[in-house]
Amino acid sequence: MDISTFSQNQTCVKHKKNQITFLKVNETLNQDSSKIFYCNECVNQDLEFKGINHILISQIIEESQTSIIQKWPPINDYTILDKLNKQISNYDSSQSILQQINHFFTELKDEIIRRIDFCQKKAINQILDLPFGTDQILKKYQEISQIEKLKKLIQSDYTDSVQKQEMECRSFIQQVESQKQTNTEQLQNLLDQCIQKEQLACFDKSNAIKLSIYQLIDSINFFPNSSQNCTNDNNGGNLSMQRLTNPEKLMQLVSNKSNFCTQEFLESLRRSLEKINPSLETVCFDKIFQENKQPIKFDGINNSKLEEIDEYVTHLTQLQNKQGYNSAIIQSERIKKILQIFESKTNFVNESMQTYIKEIMIEFYPLMKKLDTLSVFRQQEDFDLLKDLSDEVLQDFIKILRKKQQLQVNNNNTVSVSDQIKLLPFTYNFQFCKTDLDKILSNLPVFDIVSRSKTTDILQEFDMESANYNDGNQRIQIVKDNQFYQEIFVDQQQYTGSFKDKGTNCISRNVLDKELKYIFRVQLLVSDNKKHAFSIGLIQKSKLNVEAGFKQKLSCDFRYDNTNIEHKIGDGIDKYIKGDIINKYYPNFTVEIRIHLAGKILQVLDYPNYQHQIELNDEYKDKLIQFNDLCLYFHLEGENTKYILKQVQIIDEFVN
Repeated sequence: MDISTFSQNQTCVKHKKNQITFLKVNETLNQDSSKIFYCNECVNQDLEFKGINHILISQIIEESQTSIIQKWPPINDYTILDKLNKQISNYDSSQSILQQINHFFTELKDEIIRRIDFCQKKAINQILDLPFGTDQILKKYQEISQIEKLKKLIQSDYTDSVQKQEMECRSFIQQVESQKQTNTEQLQNLLDQCIQKEQLACFDKSNAIKLSIYQLIDSINFFPNSSQNCTNDNNGGNLSMQRLTNPEKLMQLVSNKSNFCTQEFLESLRRSLEKINPSLETVCFDKIFQENKQPIKFDGINNSKLEEIDEYVTHLTQLQNKQGYNSAIIQSERIKKILQIFESKTNFVNESMQTYIKEIMIEFYPLMKKLDTLSVFRQQEDFDLLKDLSDEVLQDFIKILRKKQQLQVNNNNTVSVSDQIKLLPFTYNFQFCKTDLDKILSNLPVFDIVSRSKTTDILQEFDMESANYNDGNQRIQIVKDNQFYQEIFVDQQQYTGSFKDKGTNCISRNVLDKELKYIFRVQLLVSDNKKHAFSIGLIQKSKLNVEAGFKQKLSCDFRYDNTNIEHKIGDGIDKYIKGDIINKYYPNFTVEIRIHLAGKILQVLDYPNYQHQIELNDEYKDKLIQFNDLCLYFHLEGENTKYILKQVQIIDEFVN
């Protein structure tokens, strides 16, 4: 059935007067109900019509035997089909290649007649035996694409049922489209083989040989002025170099990594050397290297080291030829960083050694780059202190060290003056010259290094914040005065929500550092005679808006009844290590909270009397290490109670 027969018999289902013109061959998978036959009117009405997915039916029927259908079969990369088409158009050049071969041998046969016939026949046979031509490419394409089967389906007589024909075509197209990856790989392989075939016929080398033959004939000379006979003496040349052809020897020299030649250049040079190989064979390479010398084997090192060597050679050249370069190197931070060690008087390096070290560092300056990123000293400040010691102080210090060494050697037999001083009464009038003592204490103030406890006040930058839990952010007020005291209380005068007088949380804005030791001093105030509850301790910041803080069992609960304070057991901080359970009159009750998370310390004390000391129960102490977001926590409910945060300190050690 030809195209005219198909067009007359098969009309569009939707537009009865129109013949079917296009066949959809892509994006048909999982679309069993979609149409694949299109007429011109269908194309005009389909705003989403994609030409890449459709083939003219006439193209399938008329061109399947003679050309590659641009859109069939479905593949991932349609440029492959385009390139195959171009290959077909170029494949009629076999006759032209044969003509070039004949022309080449016609030029050459007058000079070397004996070899012409053999070489010519061999070359002709090679071109005729090439595996791929137009017919082979088309046959392989038809096999991969199954275009003939598609053609057969289209040309089959389905006069009684267009739907049946469309169903069978769709099924076949879906089958082929499901093999899209395989189709792509097979056609790409076909294209690669075609391109490879093109590259088989190369005239460059043949033309080079022809020119070389002419040059060799011209070079025949029975009376040369000087002999250039080569001897077997290679002056130490290695055997591997002798086994190479002359072009390979030249390539080995040029491709040395130290020349930094590009691969493109090396490949071009290699091809050029192959062309003139016959002429190169007359060159003697036996004495290529100087006596007892061989090329440096740069191939044995990586590119990074090779670049360092290149930079180092450039550096040495500049040291010899560039005025002022030496001075610039000496003044560089890299050199100064190391020289300050050797020039420090505490190292006692003599001047000649310092000069030698400086010369070494100047010479190898580029190879010391890593020093730019390294820290030389563990403690720069300590080094600077020792470096700046006066000669007098340094000598005193050395005397002390020598005396200490002497006492260690004679420890069993000698009692030092210092030991004697320690054994004497404090009021003893030491038999030292006052000026000597003043000098020692001035140059070496040993008594000032005695450690003392340090306290850092952080109240100014320590802030509290309210939680959303039970509308705490709407009811809690946090007021900071000019002394940086923070008053924290509930004000519900304007509050209209449903959580009035319900418990809520107030916590420190910052998470506590596990390694630091904290002291918090908080005053608890009540402004009426009713009963009230206070709860102080820790809470995870992640639980701030989830639940009441005391549920984490890291709190201390106090009940206030008409100026009487009672400790209510059960919230975690319940273990007394000093004093009895608190239940007494406390008109201005202030607590001190001690926290060191890494040391598992969480304690509450009455301040400033320190008559009671309560710590976290042992069963909960692991939480102090396990939880990573612990904050100071206050519990608030109704009005008329107030927390006043008066002191926040970081200390070295807890006292008492």
